[in-house]
Amino acid sequence: MKIARLAAAAAFAFTLAPTQAAPLTFDFSGTVTTLLSDDSSGTFGANFSVGQSVAGSWTFDSTAVGVPSLPYLTSYSSTFVVKVGAHTFSGSSEYRIFDDGPGGDGFSVINETGTYAIPALGPLTARTFFVQFLGMPTSTLASQALVLDPAAIASLANPFYAPNGLRLDNPDGTWGGLYFSAAVVPEPTSGALLACGLLLTGTLLRRRRTQP
Repeated sequence: MKIARLAAAAAFAFTLAPTQAAPLTFDFSGTVTTLLSDDSSGTFGANFSVGQSVAGSWTFDSTAVGVPSLPYLTSYSSTFVVKVGAHTFSGSSEYRIFDDGPGGDGFSVINETGTYAIPALGPLTARTFFVQFLGMPTSTLASQALVLDPAAIASLANPFYAPNGLRLDNPDGTWGGLYFSAAVVPEPTSGALLACGLLLTGTLLRRRRTQP
């Protein structure tokens, strides 16, 4: 009984401890909705099509705040991984939060420098990847802290606000691009998972003690 109480107490302590310092991961999933362009080699169109599944995530540390370039923008260094159809892309990204900007409130995860890893796709090279929810009413974000909350972000992730996309370039100047839908669901933090595990341990121990 004593062990069960200790497990429950430890779990309670973890639920009280702040989790914002830990990296936060957000999952997203959807489907390819539009093929914007195909490159001259036809490689992009041969590998991607409307209806293909899209699944990925991005991770960022809420303590690693970037230097703001605009008064209404807060940015964080982040990483992303996404699988579009049979192909996986991953690398660094920037998590941007817009509060009361000229275009309204919103947030985005973007790599627009082409510095991310792509699978072998003929002549194609990385160019842009983005998941974005922009153009929300300026009353959406009471503060920028709202989109750091795993429980709150899913309600903001409305596909109405902006498309999400991937672009790959051909060295000859042509490019392939697509839009995809995305629903965002936050993953539990490591602290929350540990708390759940401790509570489950306590429950099992109590059941064992009460069995004849």
